Amino acid sequence: MAPVHPPNPVPNPPPYPKGQSSPLPPVLARGLLPFSWLAAGLARLRAGLYRRGWMTTTRLDCLVISVGNLTVGGSGKTPMVEFLARSLKEAGWRPGVVSRGYRRQSLADISRARLAPEAGGPEWAESRQAAVQADPVGLGDEPSLLARRNPWLPVYVGRNRALAGKLALIWDRTTALVLDDGYQHLRVARDLNLLLVDAARGLGNGKTLPSGWLREPLSAMGRADAVIFTKVEQGDADFWEDFFIRQGVTAPRFRFGYRAEGLRRLDGGQVLPAKALRGRRVHLVCALAQPEGFAQTIRGLGGEVESLTAMGDHDPYSPATLTRLAAEIQRTAENPTAEKPGTEGPGGQNPGSQNLGNPGQTTGKPAAQAPLWVTTGKDAVKLAGRLPNPERMWVLDMAVAPPPEWDRFWQEFLARRQPSGGPTAQPSLNNRVAPAGQDR
Repeated sequence: MAPVHPPNPVPNPPPYPKGQSSPLPPVLARGLLPFSWLAAGLARLRAGLYRRGWMTTTRLDCLVISVGNLTVGGSGKTPMVEFLARSLKEAGWRPGVVSRGYRRQSLADISRARLAPEAGGPEWAESRQAAVQADPVGLGDEPSLLARRNPWLPVYVGRNRALAGKLALIWDRTTALVLDDGYQHLRVARDLNLLLVDAARGLGNGKTLPSGWLREPLSAMGRADAVIFTKVEQGDADFWEDFFIRQGVTAPRFRFGYRAEGLRRLDGGQVLPAKALRGRRVHLVCALAQPEGFAQTIRGLGGEVESLTAMGDHDPYSPATLTRLAAEIQRTAENPTAEKPGTEGPGGQNPGSQNLGNPGQTTGKPAAQAPLWVTTGKDAVKLAGRLPNPERMWVLDMAVAPPPEWDRFWQEFLARRQPSGGPTAQPSLNNRVAPAGQDR
């Protein structure tokens, strides 16, 4: 599918339906516009160099699907990556994931996690998984979440994603790779370029950083082979779909929602259906780019959000933060009728604790019933084994909900990319290397 390059951005950018249109105050954002123009120009230049072949693109010997966005912050990439990996597995492919591992703390050039190596696999893989255990510090929180939720899935992390992809072909014999946050990573060629747009947040004021939320100018929309609007329950997908049409983007467009898979206790001791949130008072803890979306999800499931403790995006939860969090959880358990004060984040700050309750509602429960403490799957990988009272923390697991028309698009795409011998046919690799010398 040949990409369509849209015209230049409209002189007056679209309104921002919800939230803040710029990461900076309006006066400062206007003052820094020249830097945004410079960033946009450099991004266009870089994309043009790759398009003309003046910068090298690596073509991996397998199916490659890229998932990414134009804005900074979350747009639902990790659930989408998981959805695609599982869909590939169901279709008979051998998928793997390659991620940069944002904010990971590791000296390794490439890290790998596969918690359930296949029977008959190389012996080194068994020892490797015992050493890594999908550590969120070494891998990053999102790759760690993917590896823990999908033990069969090999997850590679490193800045050099072309090299990580090559190693996945050799070590795990993958026939398909999903590039997590790969829209701007033009060094790796892809067979399907998926652009995710958060329907609740949109594209801001249409300007690049630092005056706007965009990583590159709106003209980059033309590289998309398909546009996926996420969080459609919380935003204005109609507005943004119309905007893409007016910009000349003819790629297929799909609206993905999210569904709650259920609640599980952080210590693994109990599992509950999502409907257990109905009528319950809930305290939320998360380190997300858009914590308000988490609160909105809980409300949509019937929970009465009493407070939201929002750390910075990808916050590692320092020991001091965990101590304060554990004390607050214990306090609400011992005194369930007490109101929760503002919760401090890292360094004694109060980054985002808000009174988000719905005072007009009643629970129909005994007044002394302790509230639930709930966090996200991404946060759970950083809290597990570290929070002193994990039996009082619940994790809400979510999954994407594709529209009916997606299945036809997906099946047609896979049919066009089917390798000879079927999806599990092994790629022909030259100069295979011994993994022992590369394993860091």
